[in-house]
Amino acid sequence: MRFLKNSSGFTLVEVLHASFILGLIVTAMIAVSISTMRMDMNTAAESLLFSEGMKIMSRVERGDRGRYGLMKARSGSVTISNGGARVDFSVDTNTTYTDSTADDVAMSLYYDNGDGDDLTYRDNVIQFNDGTNLTAIGTNVETINFSQNSSVVTVALTVIQNVEGQAVRMNLSRDILTRN
Repeated sequence: MRFLKNSSGFTLVEVLHASFILGLIVTAMIAVSISTMRMDMNTAAESLLFSEGMKIMSRVERGDRGRYGLMKARSGSVTISNGGARVDFSVDTNTTYTDSTADDVAMSLYYDNGDGDDLTYRDNVIQFNDGTNLTAIGTNVETINFSQNSSVVTVALTVIQNVEGQAVRMNLSRDILTRN
């Protein structure tokens, strides 16, 4: 029997080389796809954290429904304690601001580290947690710190969310000018 030499086909070695190269290309494409999906999830989480952090900052600044927030506080009444985790202040309740402190409401804003996500006003209670739909599911307040320089109160906030087992944090800061 005679074997004819046919040069139009591929040898086993050529097929194995081609398969190996194709496998490397597919592996690289899968790795890029996974990396892109993780980056997209982190970007979405960071966007959500920024949005939730800004909501919290707005509530600290303006208070519940725009009342009794730090921007309405008398600057002379602001006291920061507990290493910056608590701020006490008084707010004029009149529609038109008055110099009299007789009608002021005493307020306290502090971080309750018990649950990991409560930020509470005392007297007029506002809770910054999942129960008030202020923070999205899985988003928690990690830290909050108040500091004061004259009539400006600086609020530094860290919010956190777990994405695929990785903690994604967002640090936010806002200067709030109190009333003189």
